[in-house]
Amino acid sequence: MLHIFFPSSPDYGRRGTKGDEGSPPKTEVSFPRKAPAPIIPLILKETPMPKPKVTFGLQTGQQEATWPQIRDTWLESEALGFQHLWVYDHFLPTGTRIIDGPAPDGWTLLTALSQVIKKPRLGTLVTCMTFRHPVALTKIATTLDHVSDGRAILAVGAGWHEPEHTAYGIPLPPPRERVERFAEGVHIIKSLWTRERTTFDGKYYQIKDAPFEPKPVQDPHPTIVIGGGGEKRTMAVAARYADEWNWNLNGTTKDYAHKLEVLREHCKRIGRDFNEIALSLNVDFLVSDDDRRIENALKVHARSNNQTLQQARDATITGDPEEVIGKLQAYIDLGVRSFIFSLRAPYEAKDKKRLTDLDQRGLRYHTTMDDVRRLVKDVLPALR
Repeated sequence: MLHIFFPSSPDYGRRGTKGDEGSPPKTEVSFPRKAPAPIIPLILKETPMPKPKVTFGLQTGQQEATWPQIRDTWLESEALGFQHLWVYDHFLPTGTRIIDGPAPDGWTLLTALSQVIKKPRLGTLVTCMTFRHPVALTKIATTLDHVSDGRAILAVGAGWHEPEHTAYGIPLPPPRERVERFAEGVHIIKSLWTRERTTFDGKYYQIKDAPFEPKPVQDPHPTIVIGGGGEKRTMAVAARYADEWNWNLNGTTKDYAHKLEVLREHCKRIGRDFNEIALSLNVDFLVSDDDRRIENALKVHARSNNQTLQQARDATITGDPEEVIGKLQAYIDLGVRSFIFSLRAPYEAKDKKRLTDLDQRGLRYHTTMDDVRRLVKDVLPALR
Protein backbone atom coordinates (compact mmCIF):
# COMPACT_ATOMS: atom_id res chain seq x y z
CA MET A 1 0.00 0.00 0.00
CA LEU A 2 1.32 3.45 -0.99
CA HIS A 3 0.64 6.27 1.53
CA ILE A 4 0.54 9.89 0.27
CA PHE A 5 -0.13 12.82 2.63
CA PHE A 6 -1.88 16.04 1.44
CA PRO A 7 -2.24 19.23 3.47
CA SER A 8 -5.84 19.65 4.76
CA SER A 9 -5.68 23.36 5.56
CA PRO A 10 -5.13 26.42 3.40
CA ASP A 11 -2.87 27.73 6.17
CA TYR A 12 -0.23 25.17 5.24
CA GLY A 13 3.19 26.57 5.70
CA ARG A 14 2.23 29.50 7.96
CA ARG A 15 3.77 29.65 11.37
CA GLY A 16 1.40 30.06 14.38
CA THR A 17 -1.50 28.09 12.90
CA LYS A 18 -3.02 24.99 14.51
CA GLY A 19 -1.08 21.81 14.31
CA ASP A 20 2.66 21.33 14.30
CA GLU A 21 4.61 24.57 13.95
CA GLY A 22 5.27 25.10 10.28
CA SER A 23 3.51 21.87 9.38
CA PRO A 24 -0.11 21.44 8.29
CA PRO A 25 -2.48 18.83 9.62
CA LYS A 26 -2.30 15.77 7.37
CA THR A 27 -4.96 13.69 5.66
CA GLU A 28 -3.98 10.20 4.61
CA VAL A 29 -5.15 8.83 1.28
CA SER A 30 -4.14 5.31 0.29
CA PHE A 31 -3.76 3.80 -3.23
CA PRO A 32 -3.04 0.20 -3.99
CA ARG A 33 0.53 -0.25 -5.32
CA LYS A 34 0.75 -1.57 -8.88
CA ALA A 35 3.09 -4.41 -9.67
CA PRO A 36 6.30 -3.17 -11.33
CA ALA A 37 6.30 -3.34 -15.10
CA PRO A 38 8.43 -6.13 -16.52
CA ILE A 39 11.81 -5.10 -17.88
CA ILE A 40 11.90 -5.60 -21.63
CA PRO A 41 15.39 -5.67 -23.11
CA LEU A 42 15.98 -3.04 -25.81
CA ILE A 43 16.95 -4.70 -29.07
CA LEU A 44 18.55 -2.37 -31.62
CA LYS A 45 18.30 -3.47 -35.22
CA GLU A 46 21.68 -3.11 -36.84
CA THR A 47 21.53 -1.10 -40.07
CA PRO A 48 24.00 -2.44 -42.61
CA MET A 49 26.51 0.06 -43.98
CA PRO A 50 25.68 1.01 -47.57
CA LYS A 51 28.03 -0.43 -50.15
CA PRO A 52 30.32 2.10 -51.79
CA LYS A 53 29.29 2.95 -55.32
CA VAL A 54 31.67 1.14 -57.65
CA THR A 55 31.61 1.36 -61.45
CA PHE A 56 32.88 -1.18 -63.96
CA GLY A 57 34.34 -0.68 -67.42
CA LEU A 58 35.93 -2.70 -70.19
CA GLN A 59 38.96 -1.79 -72.30
CA THR A 60 38.96 -3.52 -75.69
CA GLY A 61 42.37 -2.66 -77.09
CA GLN A 62 41.59 -2.45 -80.82
CA GLN A 63 44.74 -3.96 -82.28
CA GLU A 64 44.28 -6.93 -84.63
CA ALA A 65 40.51 -6.31 -84.82
CA THR A 66 38.20 -5.09 -87.56
CA TRP A 67 35.62 -2.32 -87.21
CA PRO A 68 32.66 -4.78 -87.19
CA GLN A 69 34.35 -6.87 -84.47
CA ILE A 70 35.00 -3.81 -82.32
CA ARG A 71 31.50 -2.41 -82.89
CA ASP A 72 29.75 -5.68 -82.06
CA THR A 73 31.86 -6.23 -78.95
CA TRP A 74 30.96 -2.75 -77.70
CA LEU A 75 27.27 -3.29 -78.42
CA GLU A 76 27.34 -6.48 -76.33
CA SER A 77 29.36 -4.76 -73.61
CA GLU A 78 26.75 -2.02 -73.37
CA ALA A 79 24.01 -4.67 -73.15
CA LEU A 80 25.98 -6.39 -70.36
CA GLY A 81 25.78 -3.20 -68.31
CA PHE A 82 29.30 -1.77 -68.35
CA GLN A 83 29.23 1.89 -67.35
CA HIS A 84 32.32 2.98 -69.26
CA LEU A 85 34.09 1.56 -72.30
CA TRP A 86 37.65 2.22 -73.44
CA VAL A 87 40.00 1.88 -76.38
CA TYR A 88 43.73 2.46 -76.17
CA ASP A 89 45.92 5.07 -77.84
CA HIS A 90 48.62 3.28 -79.81
CA PHE A 91 49.66 3.44 -83.45
CA LEU A 92 51.24 -0.05 -83.41
CA PRO A 93 50.22 -3.26 -81.60
CA THR A 94 51.51 -3.65 -78.05
CA GLY A 95 52.33 -6.75 -76.02
CA THR A 96 53.85 -8.50 -79.02
CA ARG A 97 56.97 -8.37 -81.15
CA ILE A 98 54.76 -8.64 -84.23
CA ILE A 99 54.05 -4.99 -85.00
CA ASP A 100 52.65 -5.41 -88.52
CA GLY A 101 49.06 -6.01 -87.42
CA PRO A 102 46.25 -3.44 -87.67
CA ALA A 103 45.87 -0.82 -84.93
CA PRO A 104 43.04 1.64 -85.73
CA ASP A 105 43.23 5.15 -84.28
CA GLY A 106 41.62 5.30 -80.85
CA TRP A 107 40.04 8.77 -80.94
CA THR A 108 38.51 8.23 -84.38
CA LEU A 109 37.09 4.93 -83.17
CA LEU A 110 35.61 6.59 -80.07
CA THR A 111 33.82 9.16 -82.20
CA ALA A 112 32.31 6.44 -84.38
CA LEU A 113 31.43 4.23 -81.40
CA SER A 114 29.75 7.14 -79.63
CA GLN A 115 27.08 7.01 -82.34
CA VAL A 116 26.57 3.27 -81.92
CA ILE A 117 26.38 2.91 -78.14
CA LYS A 118 24.19 5.32 -76.23
CA LYS A 119 24.79 4.99 -72.48
CA PRO A 120 28.37 4.15 -71.41
CA ARG A 121 30.97 6.86 -70.99
CA LEU A 122 33.87 6.75 -73.45
CA GLY A 123 37.62 7.09 -73.14
CA THR A 124 41.12 6.08 -74.20
CA LEU A 125 43.19 4.33 -71.56
CA VAL A 126 45.36 6.27 -71.79
CA THR A 127 46.00 8.99 -74.38
CA CYS A 128 49.69 9.39 -75.12
CA MET A 129 50.70 13.05 -74.70
CA THR A 130 53.62 12.68 -77.10
CA PHE A 131 51.31 12.07 -80.08
CA ARG A 132 49.45 15.41 -80.13
CA HIS A 133 49.91 19.03 -79.17
CA PRO A 134 47.78 19.67 -76.06
CA VAL A 135 45.58 22.20 -77.89
CA ALA A 136 44.85 19.64 -80.64
CA LEU A 137 44.06 16.98 -78.02
CA THR A 138 41.72 19.37 -76.20
CA LYS A 139 39.86 20.05 -79.46
CA ILE A 140 39.53 16.31 -80.15
CA ALA A 141 38.25 15.48 -76.65
CA THR A 142 35.84 18.42 -76.66
CA THR A 143 34.41 17.41 -80.03
CA LEU A 144 33.84 13.88 -78.71
CA ASP A 145 32.09 15.31 -75.66
CA HIS A 146 29.66 17.14 -77.96
CA VAL A 147 28.93 14.31 -80.39
CA SER A 148 28.45 11.87 -77.48
CA ASP A 149 26.14 14.20 -75.52
CA GLY A 150 28.59 14.66 -72.66
CA ARG A 151 30.06 11.16 -72.23
CA ALA A 152 33.74 11.81 -72.97
CA ILE A 153 36.50 10.97 -70.47
CA LEU A 154 40.02 12.29 -70.96
CA ALA A 155 42.55 9.81 -69.63
CA VAL A 156 46.14 10.87 -70.30
CA GLY A 157 49.64 9.58 -69.73
CA ALA A 158 53.17 10.66 -70.56
CA GLY A 159 53.76 7.97 -73.22
CA TRP A 160 55.95 4.86 -73.18
CA HIS A 161 55.76 2.54 -76.24
CA GLU A 162 59.09 3.04 -77.95
CA PRO A 163 58.50 0.97 -81.14
CA GLU A 164 55.74 3.27 -82.45
CA HIS A 165 57.76 6.40 -81.72
CA THR A 166 60.79 4.98 -83.51
CA ALA A 167 58.84 3.66 -86.49
CA TYR A 168 56.98 6.92 -87.13
CA GLY A 169 59.68 9.38 -86.13
CA ILE A 170 57.74 10.72 -83.15
CA PRO A 171 60.11 12.07 -80.48
CA LEU A 172 60.06 10.14 -77.19
CA PRO A 173 61.99 12.32 -74.75
CA PRO A 174 63.80 10.96 -71.70
CA PRO A 175 61.46 10.17 -68.76
CA ARG A 176 61.99 13.42 -66.86
CA GLU A 177 61.35 15.67 -69.87
CA ARG A 178 58.45 13.47 -70.93
CA VAL A 179 56.66 13.99 -67.60
CA GLU A 180 57.46 17.72 -67.58
CA ARG A 181 55.87 18.04 -71.03
CA PHE A 182 52.96 15.95 -69.80
CA ALA A 183 52.38 18.26 -66.82
CA GLU A 184 52.44 21.37 -69.02
CA GLY A 185 50.04 19.74 -71.45
CA VAL A 186 47.48 18.88 -68.77
CA HIS A 187 47.75 22.40 -67.37
CA ILE A 188 46.95 23.85 -70.80
CA ILE A 189 44.02 21.46 -71.33
CA LYS A 190 42.43 22.38 -68.03
CA SER A 191 42.93 26.10 -68.65
CA LEU A 192 41.42 25.95 -72.15
CA TRP A 193 38.38 24.19 -70.73
CA THR A 194 37.80 26.58 -67.83
CA ARG A 195 38.94 30.06 -69.01
CA GLU A 196 37.81 32.36 -71.78
CA ARG A 197 41.41 32.98 -72.85
CA THR A 198 44.61 31.16 -72.00
CA THR A 199 48.17 32.44 -71.98
CA PHE A 200 50.88 29.98 -71.03
CA ASP A 201 54.64 30.43 -71.28
CA GLY A 202 56.11 27.08 -70.34
CA LYS A 203 59.40 25.38 -70.92
CA TYR A 204 57.97 23.27 -73.77
CA TYR A 205 54.65 24.87 -74.77
CA GLN A 206 53.69 28.50 -75.31
CA ILE A 207 50.24 29.79 -76.19
CA LYS A 208 49.17 33.42 -76.14
CA ASP A 209 45.73 34.87 -75.38
CA ALA A 210 44.16 31.75 -76.87
CA PRO A 211 40.35 31.51 -77.04
CA PHE A 212 38.74 28.08 -76.94
CA GLU A 213 35.22 27.37 -78.13
CA PRO A 214 33.06 25.47 -77.81
CA LYS A 215 33.57 24.53 -74.20
CA PRO A 216 32.73 20.93 -73.27
CA VAL A 217 29.18 19.78 -72.66
CA GLN A 218 30.17 18.53 -69.20
CA ASP A 219 30.48 21.18 -66.52
CA PRO A 220 33.14 22.20 -65.76
CA HIS A 221 34.80 19.66 -68.10
CA PRO A 222 35.16 15.92 -68.80
CA THR A 223 36.79 13.86 -66.08
CA ILE A 224 40.58 14.11 -66.30
CA VAL A 225 42.15 10.74 -65.51
CA ILE A 226 45.90 10.66 -64.94
CA GLY A 227 47.40 7.24 -65.58
CA GLY A 228 50.73 6.00 -64.28
CA GLY A 229 52.53 4.88 -61.17
CA GLY A 230 55.82 6.79 -61.31
CA GLU A 231 56.08 7.91 -57.72
CA LYS A 232 58.38 10.90 -58.05
CA ARG A 233 56.91 12.76 -61.03
CA THR A 234 53.82 11.16 -62.62
CA MET A 235 51.95 10.85 -59.33
CA ALA A 236 52.86 14.45 -58.51
CA VAL A 237 51.09 15.45 -61.73
CA ALA A 238 48.09 13.35 -60.64
CA ALA A 239 48.01 15.08 -57.24
CA ARG A 240 47.86 18.48 -58.90
CA TYR A 241 45.54 17.90 -61.86
CA ALA A 242 43.68 14.57 -61.67
CA ASP A 243 39.98 14.13 -61.06
CA GLU A 244 40.82 10.43 -61.05
CA TRP A 245 44.08 8.50 -60.73
CA ASN A 246 44.41 5.19 -62.56
CA TRP A 247 47.02 2.52 -61.98
CA ASN A 248 47.57 -0.44 -64.27
CA LEU A 249 47.64 -3.07 -61.53
CA ASN A 250 51.18 -4.39 -61.29
CA GLY A 251 51.64 -5.59 -57.74
CA THR A 252 49.99 -6.63 -54.49
CA THR A 253 47.41 -4.87 -52.32
CA LYS A 254 50.36 -3.85 -50.15
CA ASP A 255 52.03 -2.26 -53.18
CA TYR A 256 48.82 -0.41 -53.98
CA ALA A 257 48.44 0.84 -50.41
CA HIS A 258 51.99 2.21 -50.69
CA LYS A 259 51.10 4.01 -53.94
CA LEU A 260 48.14 5.62 -52.19
CA GLU A 261 50.41 6.92 -49.44
CA VAL A 262 52.71 8.41 -52.08
CA LEU A 263 49.74 10.13 -53.72
CA ARG A 264 48.54 11.34 -50.32
CA GLU A 265 51.94 12.89 -49.60
CA HIS A 266 52.00 14.66 -52.98
CA CYS A 267 48.55 16.08 -52.22
CA LYS A 268 49.64 17.19 -48.76
CA ARG A 269 52.67 18.96 -50.24
CA ILE A 270 50.50 21.17 -52.47
CA GLY A 271 47.60 21.57 -50.05
CA ARG A 272 45.07 19.45 -51.96
CA ASP A 273 42.52 17.15 -50.33
CA PHE A 274 43.49 13.58 -51.25
CA ASN A 275 39.81 12.56 -51.11
CA GLU A 276 39.04 14.82 -54.09
CA ILE A 277 40.78 12.28 -56.35
CA ALA A 278 38.79 9.21 -57.39
CA LEU A 279 40.72 5.94 -57.58
CA SER A 280 40.52 3.46 -60.45
CA LEU A 281 42.38 0.30 -61.44
CA ASN A 282 43.07 -1.21 -64.85
CA VAL A 283 43.25 -4.98 -64.34
CA ASP A 284 44.15 -8.11 -66.29
CA PHE A 285 41.71 -10.88 -65.41
CA LEU A 286 40.40 -14.38 -66.04
CA VAL A 287 37.23 -15.82 -64.49
CA SER A 288 37.28 -19.58 -64.80
CA ASP A 289 36.83 -22.83 -62.88
CA ASP A 290 39.59 -24.35 -65.01
CA ASP A 291 42.68 -24.16 -62.80
CA ARG A 292 44.91 -25.50 -65.56
CA ARG A 293 43.83 -22.76 -67.96
CA ILE A 294 44.56 -20.08 -65.36
CA GLU A 295 47.92 -21.61 -64.42
CA ASN A 296 49.07 -21.85 -68.04
CA ALA A 297 48.02 -18.27 -68.80
CA LEU A 298 49.77 -16.97 -65.67
CA LYS A 299 52.98 -18.77 -66.60
CA VAL A 300 52.97 -17.05 -69.99
CA HIS A 301 52.13 -13.73 -68.34
CA ALA A 302 55.03 -14.14 -65.91
CA ARG A 303 57.51 -14.88 -68.71
CA SER A 304 56.34 -11.99 -70.87
CA ASN A 305 56.62 -9.53 -67.96
CA ASN A 306 59.83 -10.90 -66.39
CA GLN A 307 57.96 -11.89 -63.24
CA THR A 308 57.82 -14.93 -61.01
CA LEU A 309 54.62 -16.96 -61.11
CA GLN A 310 53.64 -15.56 -57.70
CA GLN A 311 54.22 -12.00 -58.86
CA ALA A 312 51.99 -12.70 -61.87
CA ARG A 313 49.25 -14.01 -59.56
CA ASP A 314 49.53 -10.93 -57.34
CA ALA A 315 49.40 -8.50 -60.26
CA THR A 316 46.30 -9.98 -61.90
CA ILE A 317 42.72 -10.83 -60.95
CA THR A 318 42.24 -14.53 -61.67
CA GLY A 319 40.32 -17.48 -60.27
CA ASP A 320 36.81 -18.79 -59.94
CA PRO A 321 34.05 -16.24 -59.23
CA GLU A 322 34.43 -16.44 -55.45
CA GLU A 323 38.18 -15.85 -55.65
CA VAL A 324 37.76 -12.94 -58.06
CA ILE A 325 35.14 -11.33 -55.83
CA GLY A 326 37.52 -11.52 -52.86
CA LYS A 327 40.42 -10.01 -54.80
CA LEU A 328 38.35 -7.12 -56.15
CA GLN A 329 36.80 -6.47 -52.73
CA ALA A 330 40.29 -6.08 -51.25
CA TYR A 331 40.88 -3.11 -53.57
CA ILE A 332 37.43 -1.67 -52.90
CA ASP A 333 38.34 -1.74 -49.21
CA LEU A 334 41.40 0.36 -50.09
CA GLY A 335 39.23 2.97 -51.80
CA VAL A 336 39.01 1.90 -55.46
CA ARG A 337 35.72 3.03 -56.96
CA SER A 338 36.21 2.05 -60.59
CA PHE A 339 37.60 -1.06 -62.28
CA ILE A 340 38.53 -1.26 -65.95
CA PHE A 341 38.98 -4.84 -67.16
CA SER A 342 41.39 -5.46 -70.04
CA LEU A 343 40.50 -7.50 -73.12
CA ARG A 344 42.36 -7.88 -76.42
CA ALA A 345 41.31 -9.19 -79.82
CA PRO A 346 40.50 -11.75 -81.01
CA TYR A 347 37.68 -11.38 -78.50
CA GLU A 348 36.12 -14.84 -78.81
CA ALA A 349 37.89 -18.00 -77.58
CA LYS A 350 37.48 -19.83 -80.89
CA ASP A 351 39.51 -17.14 -82.68
CA LYS A 352 42.49 -16.94 -80.31
CA LYS A 353 44.34 -19.52 -82.38
CA ARG A 354 44.88 -16.76 -84.98
CA LEU A 355 47.57 -15.33 -82.68
CA THR A 356 50.68 -17.26 -83.64
CA ASP A 357 52.60 -15.94 -80.62
CA LEU A 358 49.89 -16.29 -77.96
CA ASP A 359 52.32 -18.34 -75.85
CA GLN A 360 54.45 -15.19 -75.53
CA ARG A 361 51.73 -12.66 -74.65
CA GLY A 362 50.44 -11.38 -71.33
CA LEU A 363 47.17 -12.32 -69.65
CA ARG A 364 44.88 -9.80 -71.36
CA TYR A 365 45.53 -11.52 -74.69
CA HIS A 366 44.25 -14.80 -73.18
CA THR A 367 41.06 -13.25 -71.82
CA THR A 368 37.93 -13.79 -73.92
CA MET A 369 34.36 -12.54 -74.04
CA ASP A 370 33.40 -15.72 -72.19
CA ASP A 371 35.41 -14.38 -69.23
CA VAL A 372 33.65 -11.03 -69.60
CA ARG A 373 30.23 -12.70 -69.61
CA ARG A 374 31.12 -14.79 -66.56
CA LEU A 375 32.44 -11.69 -64.80
CA VAL A 376 29.15 -9.87 -65.35
CA LYS A 377 27.00 -12.85 -64.37
CA ASP A 378 28.82 -14.30 -61.36
CA VAL A 379 31.12 -11.58 -59.98
CA LEU A 380 29.92 -8.02 -60.42
CA PRO A 381 26.46 -8.46 -58.80
CA ALA A 382 28.21 -9.18 -55.50
CA LEU A 383 30.12 -5.88 -55.70
CA ARG A 384 27.50 -3.45 -57.02
